[in-house]
Amino acid sequence: MTHAGKVISNTKMAGTVKFIKTAADTGGDLLEMEATFNTAVNSIPEHVHPNQDEHIEVLAGMVSIEIDGQERTYFAGESFDFPRNVPHRFLGAAGSEEAKILWQICPAFDSETFIETVYGLEADGKMEGGGILNLCQTAVIYRAFRTECRLTKPSQLVQKLMFGILAPIGRLLGYQARYEKYSGSRAREDMTLTIPSQG
Repeated sequence: MTHAGKVISNTKMAGTVKFIKTAADTGGDLLEMEATFNTAVNSIPEHVHPNQDEHIEVLAGMVSIEIDGQERTYFAGESFDFPRNVPHRFLGAAGSEEAKILWQICPAFDSETFIETVYGLEADGKMEGGGILNLCQTAVIYRAFRTECRLTKPSQLVQKLMFGILAPIGRLLGYQARYEKYSGSRAREDMTLTIPSQG
Protein backbone atom coordinates (compact mmCIF):
# COMPACT_ATOMS: atom_id res chain seq x y z
CA MET A 1 0.00 0.00 0.00
CA THR A 2 1.26 3.46 -0.85
CA HIS A 3 2.06 5.63 2.16
CA ALA A 4 3.61 9.01 2.89
CA GLY A 5 7.38 8.68 2.91
CA LYS A 6 7.54 5.80 0.45
CA VAL A 7 10.30 6.25 -2.16
CA ILE A 8 10.42 4.56 -5.56
CA SER A 9 13.22 4.73 -8.13
CA ASN A 10 13.28 5.00 -11.88
CA THR A 11 16.50 3.66 -13.38
CA LYS A 12 16.04 5.28 -16.80
CA MET A 13 15.62 8.73 -15.23
CA ALA A 14 18.21 8.03 -12.54
CA GLY A 15 15.59 9.62 -10.32
CA THR A 16 13.18 9.01 -7.49
CA VAL A 17 9.64 9.79 -6.38
CA LYS A 18 8.87 10.29 -2.71
CA PHE A 19 5.20 10.28 -1.75
CA ILE A 20 4.42 13.23 0.55
CA LYS A 21 0.61 13.10 0.66
CA THR A 22 -1.32 10.14 -0.76
CA ALA A 23 -4.92 9.84 -1.89
CA ALA A 24 -5.75 8.21 1.44
CA ASP A 25 -4.21 11.16 3.32
CA THR A 26 -6.26 13.75 1.44
CA GLY A 27 -9.57 11.96 0.90
CA GLY A 28 -8.71 11.64 -2.78
CA ASP A 29 -8.32 15.40 -3.28
CA LEU A 30 -4.56 15.47 -3.88
CA LEU A 31 -1.50 13.35 -4.57
CA GLU A 32 1.70 15.20 -3.62
CA MET A 33 5.19 13.94 -4.37
CA GLU A 34 8.79 15.08 -4.44
CA ALA A 35 10.55 13.86 -7.58
CA THR A 36 14.15 14.05 -8.76
CA PHE A 37 15.67 13.76 -12.23
CA ASN A 38 19.40 13.30 -12.73
CA THR A 39 19.35 13.05 -16.51
CA ALA A 40 17.40 13.98 -19.59
CA VAL A 41 14.43 11.65 -20.03
CA ASN A 42 13.44 9.83 -23.20
CA SER A 43 11.14 7.33 -21.57
CA ILE A 44 7.98 9.37 -20.99
CA PRO A 45 5.56 9.44 -23.94
CA GLU A 46 3.35 12.44 -24.59
CA HIS A 47 0.06 12.07 -22.73
CA VAL A 48 -2.92 13.89 -21.24
CA HIS A 49 -4.79 13.66 -17.97
CA PRO A 50 -8.48 13.88 -18.88
CA ASN A 51 -9.74 14.47 -15.34
CA GLN A 52 -6.78 15.90 -13.43
CA ASP A 53 -4.60 19.00 -13.20
CA GLU A 54 -0.91 18.95 -12.29
CA HIS A 55 1.03 21.68 -10.49
CA ILE A 56 4.82 21.56 -10.34
CA GLU A 57 7.24 23.68 -8.33
CA VAL A 58 10.94 23.46 -9.15
CA LEU A 59 12.83 23.07 -5.88
CA ALA A 60 16.37 22.69 -7.28
CA GLY A 61 18.13 22.63 -10.64
CA MET A 62 16.38 23.07 -13.97
CA VAL A 63 13.52 21.02 -15.43
CA SER A 64 12.68 20.73 -19.12
CA ILE A 65 9.18 19.87 -20.25
CA GLU A 66 7.14 19.73 -23.41
CA ILE A 67 3.60 21.10 -23.27
CA ASP A 68 1.25 21.32 -26.23
CA GLY A 69 4.20 20.84 -28.59
CA GLN A 70 6.38 23.57 -27.01
CA GLU A 71 9.61 22.85 -25.12
CA ARG A 72 10.20 24.93 -22.01
CA THR A 73 12.74 25.02 -19.19
CA TYR A 74 11.97 26.09 -15.63
CA PHE A 75 14.46 27.02 -12.91
CA ALA A 76 14.52 26.62 -9.13
CA GLY A 77 11.87 28.85 -7.59
CA GLU A 78 9.60 28.75 -10.64
CA SER A 79 6.38 26.80 -11.01
CA PHE A 80 4.12 25.67 -13.84
CA ASP A 81 0.96 23.70 -14.53
CA PHE A 82 -0.19 20.89 -16.78
CA PRO A 83 -3.94 21.52 -17.15
CA ARG A 84 -6.20 18.56 -17.85
CA ASN A 85 -6.46 17.47 -21.49
CA VAL A 86 -3.33 19.42 -22.53
CA PRO A 87 -0.65 17.14 -24.13
CA HIS A 88 2.61 17.18 -22.19
CA ARG A 89 5.59 15.22 -20.96
CA PHE A 90 8.65 15.65 -18.75
CA LEU A 91 11.98 15.89 -20.59
CA GLY A 92 13.97 15.66 -17.37
CA ALA A 93 16.83 17.63 -15.88
CA ALA A 94 18.30 20.43 -17.97
CA GLY A 95 22.04 20.74 -17.47
CA SER A 96 24.31 18.62 -15.31
CA GLU A 97 22.69 19.21 -11.90
CA GLU A 98 19.99 17.09 -10.32
CA ALA A 99 16.55 18.62 -10.69
CA LYS A 100 14.05 18.33 -7.86
CA ILE A 101 10.36 19.15 -8.06
CA LEU A 102 7.29 19.24 -5.86
CA TRP A 103 4.64 17.48 -7.95
CA GLN A 104 0.92 17.72 -7.21
CA ILE A 105 -1.90 15.89 -8.99
CA CYS A 106 -5.47 16.97 -8.28
CA PRO A 107 -7.68 15.08 -7.77
CA ALA A 108 -5.57 12.04 -6.96
CA PHE A 109 -7.75 9.16 -8.24
CA ASP A 110 -5.36 6.17 -8.42
CA SER A 111 -2.35 7.99 -9.88
CA GLU A 112 -0.07 6.64 -7.19
CA THR A 113 -0.65 3.07 -8.36
CA PHE A 114 -0.17 4.09 -11.99
CA ILE A 115 3.17 5.74 -11.11
CA GLU A 116 4.28 2.77 -9.01
CA THR A 117 3.47 0.36 -11.84
CA VAL A 118 5.20 2.34 -14.58
CA TYR A 119 8.29 3.12 -12.46
CA GLY A 120 8.47 -0.47 -11.26
CA LEU A 121 8.26 -1.99 -14.74
CA GLU A 122 10.89 0.42 -16.02
CA ALA A 123 13.21 -0.31 -13.08
CA ASP A 124 12.82 -4.01 -13.88
CA GLY A 125 13.89 -3.44 -17.50
CA LYS A 126 10.44 -3.97 -19.03
CA MET A 127 10.49 -0.75 -21.06
CA GLU A 128 12.34 0.20 -24.19
CA GLY A 129 13.22 3.77 -25.22
CA GLY A 130 10.25 6.13 -25.38
CA GLY A 131 8.35 4.43 -22.57
CA ILE A 132 7.35 1.48 -24.75
CA LEU A 133 6.09 -1.67 -23.04
CA ASN A 134 4.93 -4.94 -24.50
CA LEU A 135 1.68 -4.12 -26.35
CA CYS A 136 -0.46 -6.34 -24.13
CA GLN A 137 1.06 -4.83 -20.97
CA THR A 138 0.49 -1.33 -22.38
CA ALA A 139 -3.14 -2.17 -23.16
CA VAL A 140 -3.77 -3.53 -19.66
CA ILE A 141 -2.23 -0.47 -17.97
CA TYR A 142 -3.80 2.24 -20.09
CA ARG A 143 -7.20 0.54 -20.17
CA ALA A 144 -7.20 0.31 -16.36
CA PHE A 145 -5.89 3.84 -15.79
CA ARG A 146 -7.73 5.69 -18.56
CA THR A 147 -9.28 7.94 -15.88
CA GLU A 148 -5.79 9.04 -14.86
CA CYS A 149 -3.75 9.04 -18.07
CA ARG A 150 -4.16 8.66 -21.82
CA LEU A 151 -1.51 8.55 -24.52
CA THR A 152 -1.85 11.11 -27.30
CA LYS A 153 -0.82 8.63 -30.02
CA PRO A 154 -2.41 6.77 -31.67
CA SER A 155 -5.81 8.49 -31.72
CA GLN A 156 -8.23 7.88 -28.85
CA LEU A 157 -10.53 5.92 -31.15
CA VAL A 158 -7.70 3.61 -32.19
CA GLN A 159 -6.57 3.20 -28.57
CA LYS A 160 -10.11 2.43 -27.42
CA LEU A 161 -10.50 -0.29 -30.04
CA MET A 162 -6.98 -1.68 -29.71
CA PHE A 163 -6.80 -1.65 -25.92
CA GLY A 164 -10.35 -3.00 -25.68
CA ILE A 165 -9.22 -6.07 -27.62
CA LEU A 166 -5.70 -6.47 -26.22
CA ALA A 167 -6.34 -5.75 -22.52
CA PRO A 168 -8.42 -8.93 -21.90
CA ILE A 169 -5.80 -10.97 -23.78
CA GLY A 170 -3.05 -9.36 -21.73
CA ARG A 171 -4.80 -10.16 -18.46
CA LEU A 172 -5.18 -13.78 -19.58
CA LEU A 173 -1.44 -13.83 -20.27
CA GLY A 174 -0.74 -12.60 -16.75
CA TYR A 175 -0.13 -8.90 -17.35
CA GLN A 176 -1.54 -6.60 -14.67
CA ALA A 177 -2.19 -2.91 -14.16
CA ARG A 178 -1.16 -3.23 -10.53
CA TYR A 179 1.54 -5.48 -9.12
CA GLU A 180 1.88 -6.42 -5.47
CA LYS A 181 5.66 -6.16 -5.92
CA TYR A 182 5.34 -2.41 -6.55
CA SER A 183 2.17 -1.38 -4.71
CA GLY A 184 1.67 -3.85 -1.88
CA SER A 185 -1.33 -6.08 -1.30
CA ARG A 186 -4.25 -3.65 -1.44
CA ALA A 187 -6.45 -4.25 -4.48
CA ARG A 188 -7.46 -1.40 -6.77
CA GLU A 189 -11.09 -2.43 -6.20
CA ASP A 190 -10.68 -1.47 -2.52
CA MET A 191 -10.37 2.20 -3.49
CA THR A 192 -13.25 4.28 -2.18
CA LEU A 193 -12.53 7.32 -4.35
CA THR A 194 -15.16 8.67 -6.71
CA ILE A 195 -13.96 8.10 -10.28
CA PRO A 196 -15.96 9.44 -13.22
CA SER A 197 -17.40 6.89 -15.62
CA GLN A 198 -15.54 6.48 -18.88
CA GLY A 199 -16.80 5.68 -22.33
